[in-house]
Amino acid sequence: MDDLSEGLGVVALRRRQQKAPPPRLEEIAALARVHPESVRSVLGGWLERVSEETRQRVLAAVEELEPLPEFEAYRLREGTRLTVRRWLAVREQLVEAVPLEGARTALWVTLVATKKGPPGLPISNEGLREAYARGITALNWVMAGQHGWAPLPTTMEQLRRAVTVEPLPPGGGR
Repeated sequence: MDDLSEGLGVVALRRRQQKAPPPRLEEIAALARVHPESVRSVLGGWLERVSEETRQRVLAAVEELEPLPEFEAYRLREGTRLTVRRWLAVREQLVEAVPLEGARTALWVTLVATKKGPPGLPISNEGLREAYARGITALNWVMAGQHGWAPLPTTMEQLRRAVTVEPLPPGGGR
């Protein structure tokens, strides 16, 4: 919930990519005048792969760069703002109707006890992916053959790739 701005005009995104190269790998390599693999080794903690001089150059290059922002801000389209506003109203009713034992601060929380704990826990990424896939698969099945219906993407990754967004400049939305 903290990632939504007042008025729901902007959402903050914190990237946590798995197996992604270190941020600014190429930029650090150019600044330190070393190969990108050397940067990867230093930042990954594999110090036996590089000389002490290379390690020092990479660390100095990292220190020279401005820190990356903690989050990226994206402006929400009017339709998305309306959808989020409606969801928050429904969410509030659900959260008030169910005696929750866990935290209520997440955008998506469990409403029943799960193997992870009591109602009110934030839904995990995996749980959200599974729930989305189940819901959209059911919706596509029900709507199949309806005039004008185009099946929706069944994975969040397909959904993400279908939208092109531009981040706001740093400090441009929070």
